[in-house]
Amino acid sequence: MTFFIALTPLYTWWIAQAPLLSLGLIVVVFVELLLYRYPQWILVVLAFSFMFGELNIQLSFAFLNLYDAVSLCCIPVWGLRRLRNWHEGQWPRAAWLSVFYLILLMLGAIWGLNPHKGIPSAIRYEMYFFNLFMICDLLRTLSHFKTMLYGIAFGAACHALYGVTLGPWEGGRMYGLPGQPNELGLYLTFGTLAMLGLGLLEKKKIRFFWYVCALFTAASLVMTGSRGSMIAFVVAFIWMMRRYKKMLFIALCFGAMLLPQSGLMSRIESRMTLDESVAERWIILQNSIEMFKAHPAFGSGFGQFVAGYQEMDDVKAKGKPSHCYYIGNAATVGLIPFSFLVLFVFVQLREIRRSFAKLAKQEGDFQLRITVNCFLAIFVGLLVALWTRGGAERLSTVSLACVCALPALLSDQKRPLCAS
Repeated sequence: MTFFIALTPLYTWWIAQAPLLSLGLIVVVFVELLLYRYPQWILVVLAFSFMFGELNIQLSFAFLNLYDAVSLCCIPVWGLRRLRNWHEGQWPRAAWLSVFYLILLMLGAIWGLNPHKGIPSAIRYEMYFFNLFMICDLLRTLSHFKTMLYGIAFGAACHALYGVTLGPWEGGRMYGLPGQPNELGLYLTFGTLAMLGLGLLEKKKIRFFWYVCALFTAASLVMTGSRGSMIAFVVAFIWMMRRYKKMLFIALCFGAMLLPQSGLMSRIESRMTLDESVAERWIILQNSIEMFKAHPAFGSGFGQFVAGYQEMDDVKAKGKPSHCYYIGNAATVGLIPFSFLVLFVFVQLREIRRSFAKLAKQEGDFQLRITVNCFLAIFVGLLVALWTRGGAERLSTVSLACVCALPALLSDQKRPLCAS
């Protein structure tokens, strides 16, 4: 009550000039108070919002997507609770590596070729990394990880259904809500793997439902015609099912029989050819390498890839971003900051491997094994997909946040249900 009274002058000012915005502000404050009282709900709203980043909110001072708006509501709540109980925080392993990466990234954006364009992008990206710390801190139990799987699966199912209902599609490819088939393909890749994980986790009565959803979402993935996403899904699926050889064999046989009959195989074959798009991406890749050579240490500046093209002789692919995250990020951020990010990811995977090896010797919980395997498969799919796309900051940071929380889950399963 005291908090609301203290904001009364602000409400009055907004009501006098923008009553709808004032009402929205009051709702936001009310939601933040609820999240402060029940911080575990932060995972629920984040799990829902990060799969629907294409739902945009126009404000007088900014243009935000749904995930940005939710993040701006959740970060202050989580930050206030964590400052009150700093010692109870659950942080990623070697978090200092990511801090150095973010500092160097922002300095590079400020000193880049076009800071006016790069600094806003850098601020948004660093907000996503704040979310990484927040999600890592809140993911404490198997039920929390399952909440994230439900959010990914539900979001992908909505994308697949919406994309199917929009047909026929321009150029024969499914665009869906993102309006871009490659972006939609990454959503569906995440979702199909999450559905398979839920199928392994749930009881037998519900298991069939998730497998049918996974089949439908995988078919929708093929309809996007996204080559990188399809390759990423196949690699991640085989990696995920490597411990379930019978299920993998059955799935491969079922797919071999179903694909020719459904007509999906012809779509796959038509997209796996070296067309003009592949040639154009090769030009972009070469330009990215030249840009990296021109600014090897600290890059051309985060979010300033287009500015770097002014130094290139490219004509055909002028201004198009890199279609390889690793080379494109190294060209804009620079090798030194990018090395901190790579080392940070390596430390997380190394810790997971060590903890998982100990769990295997102790014959740990079956559901824990499946959950860890599922999130790692999603991350493997992301790592493969990023070879053929410029970046997916929102999806990649959320996926990395789940990976960062896995070592704590594997090493100590008796942690509190939520951050205090």
